[in-house]
Amino acid sequence: MLPRDMAKIGYLYLHKGEWEGRRLLSKQWVDRVFDPQVAVPYDSLRYANGWWTVPKLRALVAVGLLGQYIVVLPDLDIITVVTGRGGAPVSRVIGYLADAARSSSSIASNEVAASRLRDRVAGAAIEKATPVKPVSKMAQSVSGKTYQFGRNAIQLKSLRLDLLAADPRYQAEYYSRDGGSDLVVNVPLGLHGKFGVRPIQELDELRGVKAEWIRENVLLLTYRSIQEGLVVNIELVFGDHGVEVVTEDNRGFRLRLTGTAAE
Repeated sequence: MLPRDMAKIGYLYLHKGEWEGRRLLSKQWVDRVFDPQVAVPYDSLRYANGWWTVPKLRALVAVGLLGQYIVVLPDLDIITVVTGRGGAPVSRVIGYLADAARSSSSIASNEVAASRLRDRVAGAAIEKATPVKPVSKMAQSVSGKTYQFGRNAIQLKSLRLDLLAADPRYQAEYYSRDGGSDLVVNVPLGLHGKFGVRPIQELDELRGVKAEWIRENVLLLTYRSIQEGLVVNIELVFGDHGVEVVTEDNRGFRLRLTGTAAE
């Protein structure tokens, strides 16, 4: 769902369930959202039908993973969509919006500012390469080697890196959760300062992975779920006979696994 789609949902609720004069949501449903009966013991919030209400700020908020927000401010006639990978506290976001709405009438157009905004939006859509660090000599010995893992929280069964090919990638095999076939995924690795992007057909998720050597025996993989804002940092610490996998994501999930090199 694109930010513009999220904004349309906010616009529908700002207009009490009507779109261009047509009622798409029942008045009873929308009234319940604007007059919620479920009190939440956190920051005086209230809840109804998928929306959080902040009574003291006169705001409706739909909240998604990692601080994705649709904010509706009826008194200010404002809908705002926030996406990202972390998210600020919603009360702070609402405060910024309220402070920014300084005029009760339309203000004069500013083509210079509008042009700067267009340039910033266009630039945000273009990936900029990060500096490429030197390749570790260990890349020669670990490339093509398969590492095997016992049962674990993420069901990772084996990992194989191909770091020397023109199209670097890794292959991960996962234990079956339901007795069926194990799942095998092949993911491009960005070793040249940009993310390698895996086709969406494999796991129904668009992801990008970048890799860089941060120490002689440590390869850092940075994984981004482009649709969900999830960011995972995976350190692969190579030893003489195996690899230690240290994982941490921006939800706070941490995991440490040890794999052994297959004969």
